[in-house]
Amino acid sequence: MLKILIKNKTIKQENSNTEKLKVKNNSTAIFTIKDFSFSYPLSQLNKKTIRINGQIDIKKGERVLIKGPSGSGKSTLLLALSGIIPYEITGKLGGKILFKGQNIDSIPPENLHRNIGIVFQNPYSQKVTYSVEDELVFYLENLGYSPGEINRRLNKLYKSFNFSAYMHRSTNNLSGGELQKIILSSVLIAEPEVILFDEPTSYLDIKSEISFYKYLKDNLKDQTIIIVDHKLNHNISFIKRIIELDSKGNIIFDGHIKEYKKLFISGKLSREKKSWNIEKFVTLSKSTHEKTLKLELSNLYFSYGGNRGDKPILNNINLTIETGRVVSIFGLNGSGKTTLIKVTSRLIKLKKRKSSGKIRMFEDSGRTIKKREFFDNLGVVFQNPETHFLYLTVGKEITNGRYIENVDKIAKAFNITDSPRQNPFTLSEGQKRRLNLANTFFLSKRIVLMDEPTFGQDENGILNLIKTINILKRTGMGFLIVSHDTKFIKSISDKVYYLKNGKLKELKTIKKAFGENSENN
Repeated sequence: MLKILIKNKTIKQENSNTEKLKVKNNSTAIFTIKDFSFSYPLSQLNKKTIRINGQIDIKKGERVLIKGPSGSGKSTLLLALSGIIPYEITGKLGGKILFKGQNIDSIPPENLHRNIGIVFQNPYSQKVTYSVEDELVFYLENLGYSPGEINRRLNKLYKSFNFSAYMHRSTNNLSGGELQKIILSSVLIAEPEVILFDEPTSYLDIKSEISFYKYLKDNLKDQTIIIVDHKLNHNISFIKRIIELDSKGNIIFDGHIKEYKKLFISGKLSREKKSWNIEKFVTLSKSTHEKTLKLELSNLYFSYGGNRGDKPILNNINLTIETGRVVSIFGLNGSGKTTLIKVTSRLIKLKKRKSSGKIRMFEDSGRTIKKREFFDNLGVVFQNPETHFLYLTVGKEITNGRYIENVDKIAKAFNITDSPRQNPFTLSEGQKRRLNLANTFFLSKRIVLMDEPTFGQDENGILNLIKTINILKRTGMGFLIVSHDTKFIKSISDKVYYLKNGKLKELKTIKKAFGENSENN
């Protein structure tokens, strides 16, 4: 839910034809969506118009899942249903959205935000305070709720999301999964009439995901819930209806989940499959990669200290990543996976913390790679896609600011955008992640560290990512991957480790890796 109260203002739709649209009346619908379209401002150089063709009626109390390819407009639709479009994000708006029979752009925004909560796909883009406790209670305090009522609601959430251990920490010091729990809780605690969730479990481990949907099932009896997600997993126990879109905004399915599962199993749901076609952009010559390169972590110990205590996040880590191989790590939220990526990439210096151990890159001849060459050979895909962005266009982001004649073809090959001049911050989260990957692969790094690389990707995107990693592996690129997506890990890994209590446990066989320690079978 937006935690900033917005002054009432009138928004005029730029499409004059929208008033002529005839909407089939449905008195039981809490939302009616008719031929919705939206174009972001031209100043952002996004030429694409998001469209949802046809009419969708959502009844009060329904539990709906919206699926569709990455970049098909699902997140944009949620922004429009919440009123953020057009009150906060302006552009060319077409079609109609009715909330309880009233045009949503005629309802004062403060009224919308009291009744409609929204959780963004990327939790880093939604936090507004530095303290976990402040983040949780900010909205309720602004509405004047008593401390007793706030504590009652907090206690109910404690049991399901188990965040009491980091209640007094800074939101800047949380893992991605821990932060997502806090953002989810900050909306759930307000108990709005409608909640819109955009990929609500993208950073959660399997235990937290199960707890989240159990909480929804047990506590949200009357609310209307709309979830955007690429996957059908533990949400199956909660949702009742599925709406699936194609890349052009056409509704290819709208019905009960049981019917959807039948069609899915029978293969009767037709889907577009776009290949990234990156082979022609792999410019690494075989001679460049005749020498094996290794990145070795020896007796690595790391503790943040301060209000996070002296308990080691990483405890005697020994690990080797080499070119032509994929090493993967999975574990629960807060287990230290992202910290391991940051320490390994030297973003966190061991000498400045309560830490010890060695990080060394060397050739198979034994020659140690020095500092400048170390960073020339190492690439990092961060957990938060926007952490990468240094430039104001997609083209420059791919090439690190250099001019490349065929950069538009690279952007299309990775299914990012048709316009390399587009501002990267206007992309969907899935497109942002593919932009990160395109940049890292284009720079021809020898060893790449990847933190949740499947974030924001649909099924086709994940298959393309697997294909791309296998191609780059053959050219001599090595990978260290941390992820909650164990199906993905199983598909690409040469070695798998489980991180728990700061220690790595190598799982000798892939079968064992996804047995008792599996988080996402």
